[in-house]
Amino acid sequence: MFTSLEIKAALFALVALGAFTGGVVLTRKIDAGRYNALELSVAQAHAKAVQAAADEQARADAISRQAADKEAAAQRALANLRNRQLDEVKRHVQALGKCLPVGVVRVLFAGSHGIAPDDLPVAGGKSDAACAPAGWVELLRGLVRDEATSRANSAQLDALIANLKAIHKEYAK
Repeated sequence: MFTSLEIKAALFALVALGAFTGGVVLTRKIDAGRYNALELSVAQAHAKAVQAAADEQARADAISRQAADKEAAAQRALANLRNRQLDEVKRHVQALGKCLPVGVVRVLFAGSHGIAPDDLPVAGGKSDAACAPAGWVELLRGLVRDEATSRANSAQLDALIANLKAIHKEYAK
């Protein structure tokens, strides 16, 4: 049958196989434990990052809501001032009479378009002293309206800049 040397060799092989198998199983369990710990730490880091982003978004939203309320009040005040100014134009320009000289219109138009008044044509047979189709009231109401729009736009841009600085306070220095 089998000699004692063969039996010893078979037993040694069986023990070695058992030890190898045990080592593999133990290593797999250790690796699985490390992997589970890694998965848990990644999940915790993700949850922490999501919460930090939600907190930052809530902070930025609160700042923007406050800024929007403040800007709405400022725009209402500017609109009320513009309406009062427009109502008062007629009373303050009556002394100028009804005739708005064409020359004044040419100077204002040229200045707003970046050209010289003399580069603009004059209607045939009319001089700069002739009356324009619109009067002083219309002209000045238009100027007041344009200036009020400029102030409102400027206030909106200033409010936007302040809001962005408040939201990104670390960059506003």
